[in-house]
Amino acid sequence: MAPEIVERRQYGKPVDIWAAGVLLHILLSGTLPFHGSGRRLAEAVCRGKLHLDTSLHWQLISDTAKDLVQQMLTVDPKQRITIQEVLNHKWLRDRDKGLRIHLAETVEELKKFNSRRKLKTFVLSAVNSSKWYPYDDSNTDTFSDFGDDEVSFCAVSTIVDSLDDIYCLQESQPQERAHLLALLEDTRLHILLELFDRIDNRVLTPLRAPLNDAVQCARDAADALRDLEHRRDTDYRDLQELRDLLCRPHFKVSVSRVSR
Repeated sequence: MAPEIVERRQYGKPVDIWAAGVLLHILLSGTLPFHGSGRRLAEAVCRGKLHLDTSLHWQLISDTAKDLVQQMLTVDPKQRITIQEVLNHKWLRDRDKGLRIHLAETVEELKKFNSRRKLKTFVLSAVNSSKWYPYDDSNTDTFSDFGDDEVSFCAVSTIVDSLDDIYCLQESQPQERAHLLALLEDTRLHILLELFDRIDNRVLTPLRAPLNDAVQCARDAADALRDLEHRRDTDYRDLQELRDLLCRPHFKVSVSRVSR
C-alpha cells in the first residue's frame, strides 16, 4: 500500500509503480521492504526508509537494480519514477549485459516468505473451520467451551498481525533502532509470545475416546469409498478428501488403540 493511500490522500497511477516496486524488492531480496503490522507498518511505509546498502540480502544485487527499487519506492508520488522511466531505466536496458548470478540467499528468503504466507492462510482457515473438535487438559486453564461465534475478527487479526511482528523482530536492521524498541515495548506482543510459548509446551488430548466399533466403521467407510469410485454421480473431490482423512496418522493411531 503506497504512502498516499495510507494517509488517505488523493492518489493515481504512481500507486501502481509503488506496488511494482514492492514486488521487485521481494523478487530481488526475498524480503518485504517494510516490516511490522498495523500502525507500525503504516508508519514504516510513510517513512519509506530502505536499507539496500546495509542489508545482507542486497550484497549481490547490482547498484542499478537498487537504484530502480529506490526510485519506485519514493515516498513522494510526484518524485516517484513513471512507468516510461522504469522501462527506460539502465537496469532494464542493460539486462542482457548483466552477470548471471544464482541468488541462493534470495531463493531461500522467498521460500520463507511463502511459508509465512501459507501459515497465515492456515490460521484463518483453522478459525473459520466448522470442524472444531473439543479438547480437554488436566490443567486448570483449558481451551474447551469455545465456539466459532466467540472467535472475533479482531482476535484473528491480532494473531495474524503478531506473525508479522515476530518476523519484524527477526529481520529488523540496526538502523531501525527506534522502530525495534517500540516493538520490544509492545505489551500486547509480549502477551501473545507468552501464549504461543505455553501452547507449544502443552499436550492436548481428545475429550472423547474413539468408539468401540471404530475399527469396523473404518472398514465400512473404506468399502463404501471403493463402491463410490465406480458411480458416475460421485463427487471425486469429496471422495478424495474423505480418503485423505482416513489415511491421516492420528486417525490410524486412534483406531489401532481401540483394536488392541
